[in-house]
Amino acid sequence: GLRFRSNERGGQEIVIDREKESFLLYSPSERTVYRAPYAKAPARLRRLVAEPEQFLRARLDARAERRNVHGRPRDGYRLRGGSLGDSLPEVSIWMSRDTATGLPHWVSVASPTDTIWIEFRNWGLTRSPRPADLTLSAPRGTREAPLDPRELLERGGSGESR
Repeated sequence: GLRFRSNERGGQEIVIDREKESFLLYSPSERTVYRAPYAKAPARLRRLVAEPEQFLRARLDARAERRNVHGRPRDGYRLRGGSLGDSLPEVSIWMSRDTATGLPHWVSVASPTDTIWIEFRNWGLTRSPRPADLTLSAPRGTREAPLDPRELLERGGSGESR
């Protein structure tokens, strides 16, 4: 499985659990847990859960590139279009690592129409997985609703991803 949680205001939490056949999205601002079958999770995320080795062995054709992020130059790498399984070759992906940990810190995903900047401030990596690692942080009794993944972008309203 895979769990992602944004600590930013308005951020969301996602859990994809292949064993339990579930795809969950918790939106604290809406006080709702959205639930869908695993098969409805985005294909790239399902592929990452099912075949992590394929993702890690992908031919990235990374080229060193320096970019300004929040006014500071940062060393990073531009990845070959489509190298992360994206079906759109015109998507540009740039990554910069945290000098202390070596893990990704800044990621930029850009297309001709939009750019998304992602900052990873901390990572939680465990040596061995536990079922509790795939548990949402939603308080007990949080309202649940069905999730149609096509509605993920529509609910944001402002067009901003969290």
